[in-house]
Amino acid sequence: MKFNELMYKINNPGQIFLDLCEEAKDPVIAFASKQHEKWRKSWKDQNKGESKPRIKKNSDGSEGDINVPFKKLHPDWQRENIAAGRAALEAIKKHPDDMERAAEHVHNEWMKRNPKADYNAAQHVPYDKLPESEKTRTAVQGGQRGTDPETMLPPVPESIPD
Repeated sequence: MKFNELMYKINNPGQIFLDLCEEAKDPVIAFASKQHEKWRKSWKDQNKGESKPRIKKNSDGSEGDINVPFKKLHPDWQRENIAAGRAALEAIKKHPDDMERAAEHVHNEWMKRNPKADYNAAQHVPYDKLPESEKTRTAVQGGQRGTDPETMLPPVPESIPD
């Protein structure tokens, strides 16, 4: 391990947890990381092939770029991605044969984690009122729509880790 990597882990204790989960092949962490990388690709595509920063406020008052690899995300955004992964796994377990209900579950869980504000008001509506483009995004984040192996969840574990 390089000195800079070691210092990063010492200064980011959540990173040690993520590394342990990754080594244990935690399906939620694996899915969250994969979905974050898909988001990064779509962000780059939206910006005509440029990998531009996407700055967000963190709970500690700092600001940070979320257009970085999952392991380098601020802990706030790692937690959000992991929570989305957990919601996706729950949705698959609750609605294994109903893509729309699974996607609705993922959307409802997102609304619980993200209080309505000016910047997200358009998405803070019942699932059936979302535009089709948002429904597709929600469903893909839930690992449901389509057959693209990059959007599909790993096998559902018997229990979802806390």
